[in-house]
Amino acid sequence: MIKSVLFDMDGVLIDSFDTCFNSFNFVLSNFGYKTFDKKEYKKRFWGFFIKRDFKIATNAGNDKINEMLKFYTKNYPKFIKEIKVYDNVPDVLKKMKKQKLKLAVITSTLREVTKKILLYFKLLKFFDVIVCGDDVKNPKPEPDMIFEACKKLNVRPEECLVVGDTESDEKAAKAANSKFILVRNENDLKKIISKLP
Repeated sequence: MIKSVLFDMDGVLIDSFDTCFNSFNFVLSNFGYKTFDKKEYKKRFWGFFIKRDFKIATNAGNDKINEMLKFYTKNYPKFIKEIKVYDNVPDVLKKMKKQKLKLAVITSTLREVTKKILLYFKLLKFFDVIVCGDDVKNPKPEPDMIFEACKKLNVRPEECLVVGDTESDEKAAKAANSKFILVRNENDLKKIISKLP
């Protein structure tokens, strides 16, 4: 029986691809590194932890990466207005809360950035727990974020439905022995309700 639904954020609750792409390149450019086009960004970086992405993109040491992360976090609010919340999200979340389901966000996005986004779009109130890329030792595709959310929600991984849009999300769900639904567009969110008890 499903007791909890764990949502990825980017690409599931919000359309933030352009925002993530632009902010990523903004940081790289500021620090004098090569930037990427959308095709390469989506293939190599989309859906992963930003710290991992900066390391792959720059091959820089930890001190430089941490400096880039601070700059990224400080400047991300400039890009928030480019984000769009998918139309069906508030209704889906309201229905799930009425069904007494425990809801969580499990996102590779940094905690400080995640909270700013959820507060800005008035979505934070729907979630019992938030687990972010910098909250665990091993972000997605490892299952650590799911285990951490389950611990905080007091549910077992097999009692959770993970909702994601990337292979990274699916791998994490499989490794945790949780159910998984792939969201390819905002209309897919409606289908989640029909799959719940």
